[in-house]
Amino acid sequence: MKEIDQTVINAFMNCIKGLIVDGELPIPDSNVLDKMKQCGEFDLKTTTFKKFSVFLKRMQQENLIETKQIVNGPFVLTSIRRDHPDYVDFVLQETEIKKKKSANDFSDEKYKNSKVTAGAVTVIIMYKPPNRLEPIFEGEPINALYTMSEAQKRLWEWCGNNKMLDPRGKKIIVKEDLWKVVLKPKKSKEKEIPRNLLGQRLSRKKVAKEFGSWMMKHHAIQAPGVKLKWRAGSLTKIGVYIEKRQGGKKNTTIVWNLELYGIDLKEFSKVAQKAFAASTSISDLPGKQRKDQHMIKIQGSVAPKVVELLGDPELFNIPDKFVEETLKRPY
Repeated sequence: MKEIDQTVINAFMNCIKGLIVDGELPIPDSNVLDKMKQCGEFDLKTTTFKKFSVFLKRMQQENLIETKQIVNGPFVLTSIRRDHPDYVDFVLQETEIKKKKSANDFSDEKYKNSKVTAGAVTVIIMYKPPNRLEPIFEGEPINALYTMSEAQKRLWEWCGNNKMLDPRGKKIIVKEDLWKVVLKPKKSKEKEIPRNLLGQRLSRKKVAKEFGSWMMKHHAIQAPGVKLKWRAGSLTKIGVYIEKRQGGKKNTTIVWNLELYGIDLKEFSKVAQKAFAASTSISDLPGKQRKDQHMIKIQGSVAPKVVELLGDPELFNIPDKFVEETLKRPY
């Protein structure tokens, strides 16, 4: 058992020393696991860790790393103790690192129906199952991301293995497991399936809809100058807000989230200054959760013009579907 545990530890050390740079942090645990599998073959179920979350906690206890959990989202690796003696002494086993298509390679055929491209931007939407759906994804990497079609395929396989498919396969027979895992409402206090549901035959469409409502959305943005990174939640758009001062006599247009789309802030500031004949400034977005995030302030009320400027194919080529004029102040 110790030898098997050491195989996982070696893959982890190769991963954090050979594949993950500080610029990628914070990084979701599912991405860490994908990178570890490039460094060696292992099965967590045969180790004393059993689960990847347990393994990461052990590594944190050893002060090798720091992690945190995003609200309603995955665990993320936030920092690596590169001065830790075990890290310093570890000899990188480069021969073990396999050449494998990156999980962030948008050319993968499986992303075909989850990918949207407009202008210079490509967005992929993926999904992560919560703990309640674990029986359906048993044996799969913890916190792995799936296209909705991949996730539904596992749902139907699980239904078939548990004899929930009617003879013709067009309906799903409601059994207790299906109710507990998929159909039971979030706030329900019932411990057993209601009698009127047991044995009912539901359409695949209805079961898939209930199943999909539990899957947690993640997204990644591909654009020039952007390092691919999965983020929990719906797509974050470029925000544009008009701040009124002195009773509306003076206005300032605030733009933020430009970095997510690969836009250089200094370049945008100069272009906006020239295009609108207005002064501009760059400042940090307040808040502990917004480290390294910035906003640009443009003198005047120019929100619609900012959207047009971002969408110019000769300049930034960011279509308006990725930009949001909002009434909500960014800080």
